[in-house]
Amino acid sequence: MSLLLAASTQRTIGWVLALLVTVPVLFLMVRRAFVIFAKADPEVGSEVELAPNRLPAVPDEFLEGTRLDRSLGAGLVTLALIGVLLPLYWLGEPGRIDGAEANWDRIFTDRGGESYEENCTSCHGPGGTAGNATFTLTDASGNFVSQVAWAAPALNTILTRFSEDEVRHVLNFGRNGVMPAWGGPGGGPMTEQQVNNLIVWMRSIQLDEDKIQANVRDGATERKAALLFEGDRDAMSDAEIADETARSMAAAEDFMAEVDAMLAPLEAEAEETLAARIAGVERLPEGETRDRELAKIDGQIESFVAADLLEEGFADQETLIGWGEILFSNRADSGVYGCARCHTAGFSYQAVELARTVDGNPVIDEYDQGGGAFGPSLTDGATVTRFIEPGQQQSFITIGSQTGVSYGSTGRSAGGSGQMPGFGARSEGGNDYNALLTQPEIAAIVAYERSL
Repeated sequence: MSLLLAASTQRTIGWVLALLVTVPVLFLMVRRAFVIFAKADPEVGSEVELAPNRLPAVPDEFLEGTRLDRSLGAGLVTLALIGVLLPLYWLGEPGRIDGAEANWDRIFTDRGGESYEENCTSCHGPGGTAGNATFTLTDASGNFVSQVAWAAPALNTILTRFSEDEVRHVLNFGRNGVMPAWGGPGGGPMTEQQVNNLIVWMRSIQLDEDKIQANVRDGATERKAALLFEGDRDAMSDAEIADETARSMAAAEDFMAEVDAMLAPLEAEAEETLAARIAGVERLPEGETRDRELAKIDGQIESFVAADLLEEGFADQETLIGWGEILFSNRADSGVYGCARCHTAGFSYQAVELARTVDGNPVIDEYDQGGGAFGPSLTDGATVTRFIEPGQQQSFITIGSQTGVSYGSTGRSAGGSGQMPGFGARSEGGNDYNALLTQPEIAAIVAYERSL
């Protein structure tokens, strides 16, 4: 009934408004027609007599004399101003363009940051530093298993791992069934401009090289300690847990020292090979050119060390594979520096830890590292089959999968989807993004994966 009354009221208001507009218009039209046909308009034909405000026409002598001189003078002054000001404006145009671009970047960055705080921070953490997303696990029949905290990756390295087009695709369509679609093409609430603003904001938060390597190192040490931890935490007292944690951390640091000792002679050999070039670059004056050339040499040293690590029969294979294992399953920043979050089922929501607290639910109690999840299985020699030469796999992990670009050995290649991130340095649109892993670290992961 209320809906009917509302509809009736709206219709009544519409009719009243129509009448208020139509009636005066019709009245004026009828009145004007009457005046014309009845010739009752006293002004028709008598404008001169009835328009006392009219003045006599201006004589030609004035129009072609004083007034013309004024107009020509004003035109000359205007032309002179244009002749002086236009070059000055032109000289300032490059600066204005640069300022506009910088200002637009600032505006888009600010808007992207506001959008992130409103829509993304609950999962990816403040400032894109990693967090957790609440996710419901179900079995094959769709029955509830558990509510878990799925590790949402840090975004402060996202533009090393993926190109901007790949990031845009994830924002538009979601990822892994956990990350929802945010862009219009995927049915999300954001416009194309809002998605672009988010990407511009992400450019502003990318980490520098030293911070990335510190995170990788700390995460690897903590992961090694977790692998070395002995005993059931649930059955241990707080004091026992603290003692065992200290023991396992000390052992993990000892292992990382072994890794450094393994790399040191290889790095020294590579530096000796490049000694002449290093000396030549160091003679350059300090500045951008020198820094850039030294960075290139550092990259070559890393490549030489990685090649030595992947030589068949490398002397310290056990340490290399052990290092690759902890890098593969590195949990730092929700696993963005490792591989397990995509290639190991349950790793992203710590299923093994969950199994200790959820009775009766089919949560896994042991990780099958590299067994496959969002990414394919790497076990049973899958990587050796795909990449005959270790260097091919090294290159693939460095660059990542690219949409429509095949990867792997001839006859064993597969089409790239763009979903596999790249862990090496990357440049795009004039922006340089630091590598997530060094070439020796990637070589260690290659050795580990080829051992599965």
